[in-house]
Amino acid sequence: MVVLFLINWKWVSINVAGRYTGNYSNAGFRIILVLKKFRMSYLFVQWEKPFQRIEDLMDLYVDPWWTRSRQVDQVETMLAHSTYLFGLIEDADDRMVGFARVLSDGVFRGILFDVIIHPDYQGQGLGRQLMDGILQAPCIQALETFELYCKPEHVELYGKFNFYPIAPGLHYLRLMK
Repeated sequence: MVVLFLINWKWVSINVAGRYTGNYSNAGFRIILVLKKFRMSYLFVQWEKPFQRIEDLMDLYVDPWWTRSRQVDQVETMLAHSTYLFGLIEDADDRMVGFARVLSDGVFRGILFDVIIHPDYQGQGLGRQLMDGILQAPCIQALETFELYCKPEHVELYGKFNFYPIAPGLHYLRLMK
């Protein structure tokens, strides 16, 4: 297994024999970034499949308007067909506090979905930390175009990450390299 660490905004790969045996022995992952905010540590994670934290994700899906009606079996299918899965884990209690997923062809296009920070953790800069981690991930860096949909009130937020509107009235944003 290869573990990639983001250190000073450069990816460093480390070959690890066997499975990681720390706090996340029940969940496969390969990218870790320790984020410190308000004396708490968060791990940025890119999960491998099969995704092992369905219950945690369903807890996150309770709040956002677009995920409230999702059922476990639907989410399991969705995750199986998503290309990349990212998240933030609170190190102290192993709680998933953020999540996002990407559909991609691995070369030309990728589209970001379900960017969520748990309501109890919003306003601490974790959405920015999650987005920074995603945009620095090698699998995303390799894409020619990375896109997302959002509500009008979030256009300015994603603009800070160099996404921009591509059609009037439709908030379909694109990051071109």
